[in-house]
Amino acid sequence: MGKAVCQHDESLFLLIWKEKFMYFTKMSEEYFPAVIDLEKQSYPEEMRMGMEGLKEEATQPEFFYYSVAGFSKGELVCYIIAYIPQIYAEYHSKQIYIADVNCPNFQYLPRLLLFFFQQCEKWNRNKKLFHAEMRSTSYHLLDSIDKCKKSGIKIIEDHILHKYYDNGEDAYHVIFSVDLEILEESNWKYGFWRQIDEMPIGGSTYISSVLKFLKKPIQDGVDFHKKNHMKFIMRNMIEKWIDYYSMFGETIPITSDYFLYNRIPEEAKDMDNHEIIHKFFQKALERYQLFGYKEKKDMRDNEKGYCYDDYRKCLKIYNKGKIYNTSYRNTLSGYRWLERTSREFGEQYFRKYKRTYYVSYFNKFGLYHPMYPVPYITKNLYLFYLDRMLIIDKYLKELDELCENEKEQFISMCETIYHIVSKKYASGCIENIVKRRNKEEGNYFHDWNLIVQTLFGGKMLLTTGAMKAILTKSYNQALNTSKVIEGVCRYLGIEKELQLQPNQKRARKRLSSLIRKNKDCNDYLMELKEHVMEAYSKKLNFSEMEKEMVTDYMQRIQTYCPNVVLYDLFREYGDHNLSKFIRGKYPCLFKAQEIRLSYEGLSSFVKTLLKKQTRQAKHIYRRLKKENLLHTVLEEKLTPVQYREVLEIMKFHNVENLPDELKKLCNFKVLVEAKGSPEYLTAGDATVCCMSYGSIKAKQYALEKGFGIVNVYYKNRVIANSVIWINEPYNCLVLDNIEVHPNYTVYNKILKTCFRTAAEQLMKQYQVGWVVQGTCYNDLILYNDEQDEIIFPMMEPKEVRSKPFYSDAKRSKIVCEKTPNTGFDSLVAASYPFAA
Repeated sequence: MGKAVCQHDESLFLLIWKEKFMYFTKMSEEYFPAVIDLEKQSYPEEMRMGMEGLKEEATQPEFFYYSVAGFSKGELVCYIIAYIPQIYAEYHSKQIYIADVNCPNFQYLPRLLLFFFQQCEKWNRNKKLFHAEMRSTSYHLLDSIDKCKKSGIKIIEDHILHKYYDNGEDAYHVIFSVDLEILEESNWKYGFWRQIDEMPIGGSTYISSVLKFLKKPIQDGVDFHKKNHMKFIMRNMIEKWIDYYSMFGETIPITSDYFLYNRIPEEAKDMDNHEIIHKFFQKALERYQLFGYKEKKDMRDNEKGYCYDDYRKCLKIYNKGKIYNTSYRNTLSGYRWLERTSREFGEQYFRKYKRTYYVSYFNKFGLYHPMYPVPYITKNLYLFYLDRMLIIDKYLKELDELCENEKEQFISMCETIYHIVSKKYASGCIENIVKRRNKEEGNYFHDWNLIVQTLFGGKMLLTTGAMKAILTKSYNQALNTSKVIEGVCRYLGIEKELQLQPNQKRARKRLSSLIRKNKDCNDYLMELKEHVMEAYSKKLNFSEMEKEMVTDYMQRIQTYCPNVVLYDLFREYGDHNLSKFIRGKYPCLFKAQEIRLSYEGLSSFVKTLLKKQTRQAKHIYRRLKKENLLHTVLEEKLTPVQYREVLEIMKFHNVENLPDELKKLCNFKVLVEAKGSPEYLTAGDATVCCMSYGSIKAKQYALEKGFGIVNVYYKNRVIANSVIWINEPYNCLVLDNIEVHPNYTVYNKILKTCFRTAAEQLMKQYQVGWVVQGTCYNDLILYNDEQDEIIFPMMEPKEVRSKPFYSDAKRSKIVCEKTPNTGFDSLVAASYPFAA
């Protein structure tokens, strides 16, 4: 505002209601020539700073953080130059100096200022004070805003500077503060503009993301079904894309890169890049040199060349070129065509040469400017996403007690339901799911979301009527149906791979008909299964002994995944890994073993009972002595077999006050599973969690040596599990989270004993200092919920090579630890200051 230019002395209401569409970005050196051109249009010669003055100001601290530029149809129309003067920076001043606001068209000013203030708040929330030298029109405008209620702008100090400018014009030195929250309360459009201008372009859910900015105005009673509001929102969404693509010129400069890889031995680390290129890529270089490629370190000034990419450890081939912009510029359809044809060119190149091909695009100013797929923005889509958001928000108010993770799962579930059934039926399906919820089920929407995502994956096999029929069933019925759909999808995929010409249209008709009529789909599934097995079983050759092992292995797999066939295992893991799985030879950090549970509870109960002077106690004493169990009970060294014998004696003598947990404990077994065992591979299906067979995370947990699984059995059925790994930097055993089958959560008290026993024994066995449990998506909690969370600064599982990996333990809490504490809390706090 040092030289703010406003051609008209407009009222504040004009400032509010006359909007202009623009593309905003941070100031860059490439924009300097355009800044100088706009300066020439706005200021007399004696008030211009020129290119040298601009470059000098650009050396001020945080110039490129706070200075912003606004473009309309690809042309610079306004800018703000701001920074923290060097003298202020040395004293850690909280004031941002606004050196210049150049906005010849007054109607651009509101959006420009909102974006600028947002950038200042984004980079440093503490710097809320601004100071500037203002011309008379700018000062009176600011003063009129300051006098309005809820304006969010407050003048702290002001005084006149006589003959401040070279032409003798006076200026006002002003210090003022800005509170965006108060400013946005005065008009919801301010908040919408600020957020849509700040929102990065791109993303597959553009419309729904924009509409989320309207939640507060909706709460305040604004109806966005009204024609004027709908027109305002859609016009802003469309123009944002048009102004983004308008930054491209008539011809668009591009660079294309692809990479050639070779095995480079360890000893090459002492060689320079030039030597590496000529030693390990000589044949490739000879060919490229024939076409004029030369070795260059700086690619900016060369049309084509090559260099060694030290990060990727490969040879990088680069080329410069250009593409021609569409003749239908300034329309969404024209830019959609431009992006699509450019992307298809890269895909055709990849299919032809089988090389990963990267294309970078540059705007008319020479800056990198990615091309993003242009969305369709129509009235029907607007109303679809608006109504969906309103329905979700309505239910979220009713489900206010949900934790954040469950809210995320609920939102994801609802959004997917709107995609797989028509808008007409979606709200009814969601209502059915919400009504059937039991508040005691902690991961209810998480589990339903898994079913909904399975339906989304199989949407090509299901009619809308079939989808609706599934979503109006109970959870268990929907789960069973989703397993069938998953199996059908899998078998049709196998048929396609085996070139058996699967008939998807016929499968869709039959499967949807069975679901709508509420008939059993398993017979149809078995037909597909037998067809697939017959097609590939002839190709597999096993010895008689191997056949027995494979048969037993597959029977155990199909206990929890009845639709998985041997071909699935070959396809997912390969014959080499599968052979190790079947023989139990796959390496694992965690030794396969049974965790011995403590039966001290029953021993203590019996000892207390025997102290009573009753006839029942005497009979029990004599029976224990006769069966040679008395000594074992007194020393609290019962085995599982002896535990059952003691229970039978208690039952025979009608002991009534024996706790249910002690009666049931002998039915539980805790195993650290062998890597690749059927119970390892299907652990997620056994407990109905997201780690289902064939998922990326399940496959990673199965192949990486450093991951293990603890399964808890009830009467030989897996009912709960936890993925385990050791976070090596902290020598800490991690229970990633604990999953419990929904039908067995009634045993959570016993399961808590099982997992805690496992944690303590594994801590001693592997000599780790602590055991933690991830805090996300747990069906069972071992830790004290009141303790502080730990946020690991590094997550580096021991004996795990592939990264990244899925984990629910990014935030964790301590389950047990060695004593005395050797400083784990302080170690994490020191490494990561935000850790609890």
